Amino acid sequence: MRTFATSFRGRLTLLSLLTLAVTLSAYSLLLGQINLSRLSQHIDEDMQNRARMLAHRPPPQNGPASFEGRQRGPQGQRSGGPGDGPPDGQTPPGERPPPQGGPMDMRTARMIDMNGRVVRGQEGDDVFDEGLYRQARNGEEGFSEIQWKGAPTRVFATPWMQQGEQAGVVEVAHDLRDFQDMKSTQIWTWLALAPLALAISAVAAFLMTGRALSPLQDMQQAATQMGQGDLGQRLSVRGDDELAHLARTFNIMAANLQRSFEDQAAAYESLKEAYESQRRFTADASHELRTPLARLQLATSSALRGPESGYKEALETADSAAKTMAKLTRELLVLARADAGQLGLRHEVFDLRLAVSNALNGFNREIGSQFPAGPILVEGDQDHLERVIANLIENAVRHTPADKPISVSLSEVEGKTVVCVQDQGEGISTEHLPHLFERFYRVDAARGRVDGGIGLGLAICKSLVEAHGGSISIASEVGKGTSVTITLLVAV
Repeated sequence: MRTFATSFRGRLTLLSLLTLAVTLSAYSLLLGQINLSRLSQHIDEDMQNRARMLAHRPPPQNGPASFEGRQRGPQGQRSGGPGDGPPDGQTPPGERPPPQGGPMDMRTARMIDMNGRVVRGQEGDDVFDEGLYRQARNGEEGFSEIQWKGAPTRVFATPWMQQGEQAGVVEVAHDLRDFQDMKSTQIWTWLALAPLALAISAVAAFLMTGRALSPLQDMQQAATQMGQGDLGQRLSVRGDDELAHLARTFNIMAANLQRSFEDQAAAYESLKEAYESQRRFTADASHELRTPLARLQLATSSALRGPESGYKEALETADSAAKTMAKLTRELLVLARADAGQLGLRHEVFDLRLAVSNALNGFNREIGSQFPAGPILVEGDQDHLERVIANLIENAVRHTPADKPISVSLSEVEGKTVVCVQDQGEGISTEHLPHLFERFYRVDAARGRVDGGIGLGLAICKSLVEAHGGSISIASEVGKGTSVTITLLVAV
């Protein structure tokens, strides 16, 4: 079972939170350390400047006084006597009084001679740091940190020089309680604010990762729907980041996949339709061949069993059946070659008016014609186009009463040649029009095999016209007649 910690969103949120925690901790520690270091450096520089300034001053004119021999009054003040320095709490002439507030001044200075006697000092007569005093008496400056009256104190000592010789040591002390308080405050502030910052960051990271990963959730849902067969799923593209590019790529992939499935389905339907057409074609061809073969067999059987006077009638029947089979065979051969693209068309430029005229010459019935004065040049096989036009005229003659007119017109419209065969015969109902070019399709008994129709003529016409790069269409209305239109390209 997937939990929040094992989910991608949970891992991304935890990773973001961990990164933020490490970054925040490092930044806080570094910033605190920099501030404390600068403050410590400022304290040290201040102590050094004060000590070095005092180190070049002359000693008190009354002479140095040993802190061992000094006597204090009832209130802890030194008694004034020869050689004493200024009383405690007073500032020597020319010096700025140090700030007050604590067990000792923030910057307390002592001037000590080479014998360890304090010649100038405040807040007691003791040396701050004996070890540091001895180091400075040997000519070396230095720092140290001590506990002075219960408070952390920073001490700096430097040699006290007079006329090129060392007269003693100058010590300067600084109370570090404020420095320690600041350091503690930074630590406690960080400990108090870090959990709050991390909690707020966790909520923000959770919400932001949820928003950032929403396109991936949409993609997952879309992929699930596509897996169930809905290939029309698409993602909404927002922005121009990596997820937006991923969404566009997903949409392109989905579109290609849908198009592939549609092409596959169309190919399957086309194959299925072709198979069905082939099956129907084979059945119809077998049926059409069976009829003349049956007539031929009946005629020959009757001739063999009957008297000699019946030979002529039997031969006429056999001859008619043979002609029917020959015609059917020719038409089937033309369709087979058309399907295979092996019609063997000649590509020559000729006047289409001549082809229409030749097609009209094969009929004893009067047929009206309308030709333009100039030549209509097309490129193709003249014999095949004559056969198409003749077939259309034959259909019109077969289904048009003798007292009804039939006409053939030829024209040129917008770079195309239009041949129209029109009659005023019985017409064809609307439901039959989409199927007229199907092989072996017959409208009704009136268009059956009794009048010579097999049902392949219009299919052959369509194949031949399309092989010439043209198109053929039929418009008809019951009781008003039929109009068949052929459109061909004009030869360049």
